[in-house]
Amino acid sequence: MLRRWIKKRELMAYHILRRYVEVMGTNSINVGDAVEILRDVHGSKRVARNVLRSLIKKGLLVREKPHVYSVVPLTDMLDKIAVHYIAGRLRRRGLEVDVDEQNKVVIIEIGEADMPCESLRRLGEVVSALGYRLRPSPDNTACVTE
Repeated sequence: MLRRWIKKRELMAYHILRRYVEVMGTNSINVGDAVEILRDVHGSKRVARNVLRSLIKKGLLVREKPHVYSVVPLTDMLDKIAVHYIAGRLRRRGLEVDVDEQNKVVIIEIGEADMPCESLRRLGEVVSALGYRLRPSPDNTACVTE
């Protein structure tokens, strides 16, 4: 999960690697090839390795096997960030919200007085567009159905 936004250098490295794997007709790249490609752009091997390490930590590159990483589509990462952002905003409004990453469910524990049913339905539509489901707490099923 992103703790801070992607720097320009990291975004450009991601974009270059993403285009490279698209041209090669695959979704994965060897670490050695990635360092060589990024070294030509960034000027040094050390900077290229650090940028690559940062992309791995942020989840934009996912390990398939030793020294081979797949490039995650940016939209998948942005969807995950958006769901956590929405959950954080709802928490700031005093609601109890939990995000279950494994099952792709946003669990929201609220009463009808906390949020109008229409707002909750619209929120469910937004969350479902991001690939998650909105599930009310067991004691609040009046507004939302899964």
